[in-house]
Amino acid sequence: ENQSMHGFAPSHVYEVGNTTKTQAELDDFVFNQLPEKYCISQYCSFTNNCHNFSNDLVEFLTGKTPQEGGFPQWCLDHGGQALSNLPDADADTIRLASNKIAKVMMVSFGKFNRERMKILEGKEWESLDQGGESK
Repeated sequence: ENQSMHGFAPSHVYEVGNTTKTQAELDDFVFNQLPEKYCISQYCSFTNNCHNFSNDLVEFLTGKTPQEGGFPQWCLDHGGQALSNLPDADADTIRLASNKIAKVMMVSFGKFNRERMKILEGKEWESLDQGGESK
């Protein structure tokens, strides 16, 4: 069953396999190995987005690449393909505008979530330390 979060639900759900990784290994991968690649300054709506993050996560957890039944290749390809039929100047304009809108949304959503978590948990979430605990 597909579940939604904050009004968003997946359009497709794929069974990609099981993992032998521990929670500690997953936490280390997500919080220590991926942050530089998936920070707001590196985000691109077309080439470095939630699909790419999901692919990296699936490969880490299962060892499967898209060619081996991991994250679907079409999800990784469609961002770049969306602009491929446009003149370069138009594609650059769309990429720039799309990325600016996405980054504003991420910052706004992050601020909203921090405020919501303060209310729900009674904690100050100014920043997270490397151990994932609130300060």
